[in-house]
Amino acid sequence: MINMNLKWCIPSKGRCDYIKTKTLLLLEKHKIDKKDIYIFVAPDEIETYKDALPEYQIIEGAKGISKQRECISNHFDRNEFIVSIDGKQKAIKGSIDKEWLIKFAIQWKIDNEYND
Repeated sequence: MINMNLKWCIPSKGRCDYIKTKTLLLLEKHKIDKKDIYIFVAPDEIETYKDALPEYQIIEGAKGISKQRECISNHFDRNEFIVSIDGKQKAIKGSIDKEWLIKFAIQWKIDNEYND
């Protein structure tokens, strides 16, 4: 079964204040639910982020962006859809059409289901 909720993932290192004042406000502006936002940080930054952003899901990742992206992929089930955005994201051009994105993701899943 396909999980229709998109998981919005932010890999971050040393940018807790920036994410709080910019990136998360951007997602809020586009009506992304906080429960669907996951912030991945290195083990030594977990407490800093949890203290500053208690209403968000702070996930222990790894040091280094490639290892962090691997942690993001491994954190979710295979049938979940992930949107990974840069922690320094300043804008999203246009609006996020979640319905279109979900339809696209479902079609991609169907098209690729038989290639496994």
